[in-house]
Amino acid sequence: MYCFCVSPVLYLCIVVSLRVFIYSILFFCFLYCYVFARLFAVNAWRAGYTPLVISLEMNKQQESQRIDTLLNNGEGHFSNTDLVTANPGIVDNYKAWAKETYAGKHPIHVVTTEGMDTADQHMVQAKIDQYKPDMVILDYHGLFDDASGARNETEKAKNLSKAFKRMAVKNSVPIIDVAAVTMADGHSERPPELEEVAWSKQLAYDADLVLAIHREYNSEVFQIVSRKVRRATHFGFYLRWNLDTGDWKEEWDLA
Repeated sequence: MYCFCVSPVLYLCIVVSLRVFIYSILFFCFLYCYVFARLFAVNAWRAGYTPLVISLEMNKQQESQRIDTLLNNGEGHFSNTDLVTANPGIVDNYKAWAKETYAGKHPIHVVTTEGMDTADQHMVQAKIDQYKPDMVILDYHGLFDDASGARNETEKAKNLSKAFKRMAVKNSVPIIDVAAVTMADGHSERPPELEEVAWSKQLAYDADLVLAIHREYNSEVFQIVSRKVRRATHFGFYLRWNLDTGDWKEEWDLA
């Protein structure tokens, strides 16, 4: 599985697909795929699963700030801005919230490149062996190294996609692969199409589920559209989402 879903309507599909049907899920968009993938991890954690986030874009502190904001879910304890700016006014609140939220719970594993020289498919497999997660998020595809010695970016993307798909099936663990897009036009106007996945079509070939994410500039509305669904019908929905507070809700019709 290269992807996870947050919609309650899709929740049962996700739970059933874990370790059973969907192994490879691909998220692709121009911006904000990373935070959408974290929302999947947070919802999986709340449902009792153990996610593994391998992030090559942010350090552990930044990842923790984003994940905690999503777990806070707009309840008013703090905002992402509070955490990023180290607002002294929320320290006691934050400590009490963290203790209540995490005490006695299963972990959310976060791996970044801090202290690492190479991040390739062997590293991903090693972390799966180490943590035995229920789902894996790779952020993002283009930043991983290819241990098989690709000669260019297209070959690298193709090799990594095949490796991650085999890894998901071998370990019976869903993998969400976050990818970029190459769009000639319409970046701010529409979700990307399947053929606009950056570098290689192999990513779309290997994925069981492909989701395109779109957000207009300064809007709190995210549009999520399926571009490939191997074992079900296509779907789409909206999220009205304040990234600073973490508050989100799904909407099916914006009219």
